[in-house]
Amino acid sequence: MILRNPIFSIVILTLISCNSANNFYQGKVLDENEKPIQDVTIFEEERKNSSVATTDSTGYFRLARSPEWLGNLIFIKEGFKPDTIPSVRRQAGERIRYYFIENDTTVVRLKSVAADMLTGLKVRHFPIIDSTRFENFEKSGMPDYGLLKKINFDPRRKDATNFRLNYRIPFSDSFSSVVITYRAGENELFTTLITFDKQDRIIDKLVIAYDEVAESAFSKNSKIEKDKIVITNSNWMSEEPVLEKETYKVESNGKFSKVQAEGIQE
Repeated sequence: MILRNPIFSIVILTLISCNSANNFYQGKVLDENEKPIQDVTIFEEERKNSSVATTDSTGYFRLARSPEWLGNLIFIKEGFKPDTIPSVRRQAGERIRYYFIENDTTVVRLKSVAADMLTGLKVRHFPIIDSTRFENFEKSGMPDYGLLKKINFDPRRKDATNFRLNYRIPFSDSFSSVVITYRAGENELFTTLITFDKQDRIIDKLVIAYDEVAESAFSKNSKIEKDKIVITNSNWMSEEPVLEKETYKVESNGKFSKVQAEGIQE
């Protein structure tokens, strides 16, 4: 059919354009560090026959939209907090505004479970005394549900279990600092201070407390200040305990540099 009336042709093209608009949603999913998240599942909320899409390596997704549907989109990915995002916004006296429209790329940011845990972890302020022992290590902090995996922490002990996040330390806004505790076998308990950068890469780590229950001959505790950490190592193998102190400077880049070590006989 040939349309000879130009005004009629414009009307028809406009209707076709309106009907074809928003036939699919598109967008991009990033994490809290602005990195794309792959394999996020997206679908329409409360739609039994909703199409399902997943993000690619760039975080991009394209989801077919159900006709006349004006609900929410659900975003799910293991290790991240699920989110529900409206596909449209309505205001009195205004036309519907679509999110995720075809000619735009809406960005969705999902927060990792690990990042959410770190935000909710208690902050301790200077000076901090840490003498974590078997009898009290489970009374504070929280079990680790993914933070240590995210930052690739390796205790280098195959028998390491029962990882706990104890508290955060406000050394700097340039890097994060968290104190963790874990068991090694049945008899050893390690408390470690870890610093890591904005990209979740470990900068440094330092054992600041230690306890054992086999002979209770060795232990470790520390005093943490804004710019230094003093660690006291105790050896009770002889009649008189031998104490050795180590001092570490906390560098502006999150590194720990050893300053001195001195033996103290008591």
